[in-house]
Amino acid sequence: TRRRHREDIRRPVASEGATVAEETAAAARVAAVKEAAKAAAAEAACAEAAACRQAVPKLKARAVRRKIRTLKAGAEPGPSGWRNTHIRIVADRPNGPHVLQRWCQMWAEGRVPAPAMSLWASAIIVPLRRDETRVRPIALGEALAKVAQAVLVDALERHLRATMEPQQLSVRCPGGAEMLARMLRGWAAE
Repeated sequence: TRRRHREDIRRPVASEGATVAEETAAAARVAAVKEAAKAAAAEAACAEAAACRQAVPKLKARAVRRKIRTLKAGAEPGPSGWRNTHIRIVADRPNGPHVLQRWCQMWAEGRVPAPAMSLWASAIIVPLRRDETRVRPIALGEALAKVAQAVLVDALERHLRATMEPQQLSVRCPGGAEMLARMLRGWAAE
């Protein structure tokens, strides 16, 4: 009886006086409206993504090369094991800067597929001893993702500063974390 009850719930109940053909046509109309709504939402999302891509600056291979030269050679790797020295090796290849520029542009435009993004945006959390008793966690992110982020921040620095400067305390703001901590302590004391 339970199985029959579940099947009864799933099966649409015919309204009084309606034929099966009328009900089928009504169900088809409802499905068509739902599909049209999905298509409209997808089209709007595509239009929004295209508008965002147009707002993203065209990143230059020269800027990528410049950023790669500033990478610390001894930095610890993220989950994949890629180090900054690996990126420098890629950059020294004949098409290396161009390939890395395209990689950064994909990130800037949001064209990295979600499964790949979740892998490349991951990090390893490592404890760092400050002294005998205190430990501070450090997140070791992927070197390639950090290059893309740094190149984009450099390209958007003026815009970010103009838009976020009164509120943000991290992008190109020396001592920003300390200022934030002092502000929070001040607000908590009030």
